[in-house]
Amino acid sequence: MQEVKNLTSFIKTKRNQDNPMQNEYQRTMDFLQCLAALCNWFALAILLFSFSANSSAGEFHAHQDIEKTAEAFLRQHLEQTHTDNFDIRISTLDQRLKLSQCDSPLDAYLPPGAKLYGKTTVGVRCSGGKPWKIFVPVTLALYEKVLAVSRTIVKGETLGPEDFTMVSKEVGPASQTYFRNSQQALGFIAKRSIPAGRILTAHMVQAPRLVQAGQEVILLATTPQLEVRMKGKALSDGSKGDLINVRNVRSKRVVQGIVIHAGVVRVNM
Repeated sequence: MQEVKNLTSFIKTKRNQDNPMQNEYQRTMDFLQCLAALCNWFALAILLFSFSANSSAGEFHAHQDIEKTAEAFLRQHLEQTHTDNFDIRISTLDQRLKLSQCDSPLDAYLPPGAKLYGKTTVGVRCSGGKPWKIFVPVTLALYEKVLAVSRTIVKGETLGPEDFTMVSKEVGPASQTYFRNSQQALGFIAKRSIPAGRILTAHMVQAPRLVQAGQEVILLATTPQLEVRMKGKALSDGSKGDLINVRNVRSKRVVQGIVIHAGVVRVNM
């Protein structure tokens, strides 16, 4: 029996040697079958990867939706409380951050102590079945029309209506020092020289003197039912709102009062 198997193997080997074309054909077919199997494996791998990616994308909330929620909240808030002249820049969230897909509308809010200028943050939270919250970094630039001088102002010069022009300015923590209209600065005195085009701030000027030391003034004392006017003499200079000492001409008593108008000082009864 073994001799028969050996003989059969010898005949096959001999036949292959005698038919090189058939042998080459067989090797080609084996290669094509292997290549087809490899292609099928790659196609399966790509399909599994695509399914996994789509499944993961559905599990996590899109960063773009979070960023748009923060921007829409800020835009609405600024339009209602400040100005429509602003610029909002939302920082892109870290792509490694994975938050569960929210099954309810997102809610945006201002965290305690958040400022509405410069670099700040907006809170965005999900109140759904898998709640979460995140603070989105943003940069705000707010612009307002403020007062600037139209010409060079010399130190000690009194500002008149022709000395002003309005310009757009990004405002922030120092916004309260700017003047929003010419009436706010009219009659103020320059504390130093101010170049033409410079934005005017409260630090550059001082309120006009409505009372001068030694000047005779009116002392005004009021109650809900009564108004009393007396003559007095100012013991110091004063601008509107300043607290100064005044001597009552009749009683010679020195009292303190607040300058409210030119030559008028309000005192307590």
